[in-house]
Amino acid sequence: MLQHGYTYQHLIPDSVLLNYFSVTFLFGNAIFWAMLFSLNYLEMRTHFPRVYKFILTGGVICLIAGCLTPFLGLALVFHFLVVWILVLLPVLFFAAIGCYRKGLFSATYYLSAFSLLIVTAFIFNLQLYGLMPLNVHSLHIMLVASVVEVLLLSFGLANRINTMNYELTDMNIELSQTLVAKLSAETNLQAKSDFLANTSHELRTPLNAIIGYSELLIEDIGEGDQTLVDDLDKILTSGTSLLALINDILDLSKVEAGKMTAHIQSHRIEDIVNSPLLMFRPLAIKKNNEFHLDIQQDIGVMETDECKVRQCLLNLLSNANKFTEHGFITLSVSANAQDQTIVFVIKDSGDGIDQEDLEVIFDEYSQAKASIGRSDSTGLGLPICRRFCQLLGGDAGAQSVKGHGAEFTIKIPRHSVAPEIPIN
Repeated sequence: MLQHGYTYQHLIPDSVLLNYFSVTFLFGNAIFWAMLFSLNYLEMRTHFPRVYKFILTGGVICLIAGCLTPFLGLALVFHFLVVWILVLLPVLFFAAIGCYRKGLFSATYYLSAFSLLIVTAFIFNLQLYGLMPLNVHSLHIMLVASVVEVLLLSFGLANRINTMNYELTDMNIELSQTLVAKLSAETNLQAKSDFLANTSHELRTPLNAIIGYSELLIEDIGEGDQTLVDDLDKILTSGTSLLALINDILDLSKVEAGKMTAHIQSHRIEDIVNSPLLMFRPLAIKKNNEFHLDIQQDIGVMETDECKVRQCLLNLLSNANKFTEHGFITLSVSANAQDQTIVFVIKDSGDGIDQEDLEVIFDEYSQAKASIGRSDSTGLGLPICRRFCQLLGGDAGAQSVKGHGAEFTIKIPRHSVAPEIPIN
């Protein structure tokens, strides 16, 4: 059929040699495209990746061999292609059965068409070797079989298209439900954040009054009634802790609501670092912790929000001091010339953090196991620190081994830019 088909009749009718070469050339092409169609039809890459590579490689080899017929000879290439097709067909057949067992229903149509192809090929060979007469009836049988093969494969493709449509519809419904839930959650979160951000004055004013009156009463009493002074100290301490908690909640809510802004100005890095140390050193002495400051010489200036960087450093230093006693705490400050960032590293010799806690310590309202139940721990300091760093274009991270202390790192660009959108 190939020898006396379109190539012989129209393209090169007078060249017998080229017509013989076209037999193996078209044979190799037919094998390649048949294998490629079968692999994609059966989704072989998904179900059997190794078989996919083997069959695809075999198809490419047959294609190349067909193209090399003028150099290798007709007989050699023809027998080579026959051997390869005898190898590939059984592999493809059993792979199709495997795909069917894995739930690919369209493989049923493919196996039916494949079986019909084997029968027609057997009939063709019987006719070729004279074991079956070649007449109009036998030719009609082969043509009908070819039509049935095309119909079976078409039914299989239609089945796959319908299945994909059903899956797409289900995915669209699920996506719509997810989007509705997401929008509802975002609306509730925005309402909560707006409420907290807008009530800062009402919450802070009475607490500041309580703290202020407590300090005045302590000054007025002086060294008088010690019992009364102790009670006032408790009121002052509780009010200060509650004010710090409210400030943390409000800061976090402002960031979530997009109302937290960054005031970028140029500051000497040494001044930014020394400011929180004035508040931190007494805390370290109270816990009998040694503090070391290691700052790079001539580190220069940075354009950033000094208040937010200072608060981040104070949060991390206070956190390290909270879980360290009779140990050491180190603050290292250096410049990374490669990405133009300033790196702050706080190390301590405390108890360290479990690996499972490291994954959640920067999540809002989450606490490490060692912090749960502590009156001085709210679970907001580290999340706020990371949010502030992200607001300035940087980030915060931590690493630790339980029992060997912890190391917190924040990286902030030397030249920060005030964000135009909220960091969520």
